[in-house]
Amino acid sequence: MEHAYAQDPTAAKNLYLLLQIAHLFAQLFEAHLGGKKDVTHECGSLRNLAHDLLEALRTDPLPSEDDIEAFLNTPIQVRLDVDSS
Repeated sequence: MEHAYAQDPTAAKNLYLLLQIAHLFAQLFEAHLGGKKDVTHECGSLRNLAHDLLEALRTDPLPSEDDIEAFLNTPIQVRLDVDSS
């Protein structure tokens, strides 16, 4: 490998973990919207979706510490729909 991240093993591991997180987000959006075709229908493209998310992270205010703590202390339940029909 001749990429800049190849010089530092920690940087390469961090990049790999960030790529895994990005892939997880992409899968969650696709599952929520019903597939890649629906994502592209709603957002135009996955690149536009990424741009919109980045812009939201850059410009939207962060919730207060109390709001975050209340959210994290609220029990939730995730159910997967296994019905294939």
